[in-house]
Amino acid sequence: MFLAISTMKAAVIIIAVILIFLILRYIVSKLFKILLFLLIVAGVIFALYFADIGPFKANINMDYVETKFCKDELASSNKCKCIVTPVMEDLRQRFTPEELEKINAEKLKAAFVMLKSLDAQDAMIKECLAKENAADELNEFMYQAFGIDQKVFNMDAIIKILKELYGKSKENLDRLNDKY
Repeated sequence: MFLAISTMKAAVIIIAVILIFLILRYIVSKLFKILLFLLIVAGVIFALYFADIGPFKANINMDYVETKFCKDELASSNKCKCIVTPVMEDLRQRFTPEELEKINAEKLKAAFVMLKSLDAQDAMIKECLAKENAADELNEFMYQAFGIDQKVFNMDAIIKILKELYGKSKENLDRLNDKY
């Protein structure tokens, strides 16, 4: 009887170990697939960023935006008067020329700073565009400058996405938000 109970316990333990092994193998394989998918997505985003494709175009900086929307005959356009000029004035008040140059060198940081300034100047921009009967030009500007369709994204969502892309940690996000 004693031998039969020991054999029975041993069989239960062996079956339990085998079941635990199979369950862990299943869980690990699923986690591996999820991890592999996330690595592929991160790799694609990384490749897009360094190849300047899609939302990571190299033209997302202050110089490009100012040149594209305010150069020569465009200086009197609604986009220049109502959007670019207030944003650039805000940036020039908040930063020294050296800081602006450093920010401009990093695409994501430049986009973040410009979008944050756009958000801060939002009321003035919309008021100016309303006076000019050109309220739809803000959406057009956002698409032309940043490749962002405001019908899909709102400003808070855009800033949140840029924070997620730029931030490596909570402290880095707080430092970025406080600094810019």
